[in-house]
Amino acid sequence: MKEGRRLAPAEAYLLHSLAAIAIAAAFYARVNHDDPALRLASICGVTVVASALLIAWAAEATQFYLSQGFVVAVVALLQVLPEFAVEAYISWSGKVDLMMANATGSVRLLIGLGWSLILFTAAASHRIRHHEGRFVLRLRPEALVETAGFLAAMAWFLVILAKRSLSLLDTGVLGGVYALYMLALYRLPPEEKEGIEDLVAPARFLAVAPSGRPRTKLVVFYFVVGGATIFAVAEPFVESLKHSALELGLPTFFVIQWIAPFLSEFPEKVTAFYWAQKVKLAPMALLNMVSSTVNQWTLLFAMIPLVYRISPNGGGVVPIDAHHAEELLLSMAMTIYGAVVLLSRRVSFRNGLTLFVLWLAGLLFPNRYPGLPDVSSHLLTAGLFGALTLLEIGRRWKEMALRADLAHTWALLRGRAPA
Repeated sequence: MKEGRRLAPAEAYLLHSLAAIAIAAAFYARVNHDDPALRLASICGVTVVASALLIAWAAEATQFYLSQGFVVAVVALLQVLPEFAVEAYISWSGKVDLMMANATGSVRLLIGLGWSLILFTAAASHRIRHHEGRFVLRLRPEALVETAGFLAAMAWFLVILAKRSLSLLDTGVLGGVYALYMLALYRLPPEEKEGIEDLVAPARFLAVAPSGRPRTKLVVFYFVVGGATIFAVAEPFVESLKHSALELGLPTFFVIQWIAPFLSEFPEKVTAFYWAQKVKLAPMALLNMVSSTVNQWTLLFAMIPLVYRISPNGGGVVPIDAHHAEELLLSMAMTIYGAVVLLSRRVSFRNGLTLFVLWLAGLLFPNRYPGLPDVSSHLLTAGLFGALTLLEIGRRWKEMALRADLAHTWALLRGRAPA
């Protein structure tokens, strides 16, 4: 506690400064729409990062007020609120192409960059501390709940691909999947969570005051400031990115797919990096990122047709053309590969490298791979993910204790001690 008292002024200064920056930058962005696009995009980007950091740190602190059984999922949901705000504005504007760009880009960023960042960081820390080159991240049996959330969402997205549209039916189904997912996590018994000392300094400051009392009012204040500024800046942020893309000669689809979600998800990756370097918290860091990905596949995609339906710029169902279908197919193939790896409860550095390399290849070659047949790079990469998924199933089938993990998890969900 003495250390906490010593650090508290610096942490409070950092938090208040970020709040002031977020408010000032958001106000500037709202009243200066005629600014040059690049400058306005930079100011909006600062607002998004500052606001998202406030939300992320406040979310970390809330785990000491919430039920432990599903706190990781709640924290993950709070952390992706900035991405939801951006996607909500795009959906309200009725730009179907950009809606799919942002949604699929955010999913692939979380898996290709987020998951791999955790594995790379944990592996490097493990090697430095234990002088061993081989590192494997092992998950608990009840991580089957997160994997089930993935697989349920992927099963319904096959239906979405078949009918080539997003409708209110999909809102209901994907929302139902998320509700069941959260219910399952809620019914799991309490599990050990990180202590105060394991939080990043600003979140640790918010969690508990030197007197031992929670700083609930400050947590609520930063949630309100972060959320309000994110929603206030969503419109100028997206519009300035679109105009900046034109000025720089970049495809608008590319900028909205990668730059916007990268900025809105940046604080979450910082938190994951901090946890992963402690090795013992790496499984929790990965599950936090996994839960965020489940949120994207369920709540984010469930929100799109609902906002589009009530928007004056939209209405009806969200059409999915051939290009959108390829984006979804690649995102699904990457997700299914990750889900199969999670089923074995043993995630390696090699798995992280596979996700990162194929994500980077899709980023660098969004249309065609040079020197390869005239086939979409998305389709080729999705096919490669499919082959790697089958390879992982073949390699790990004997070590996958699916029946035992299912029995263990079902017993926990029914409130019984596992056999």
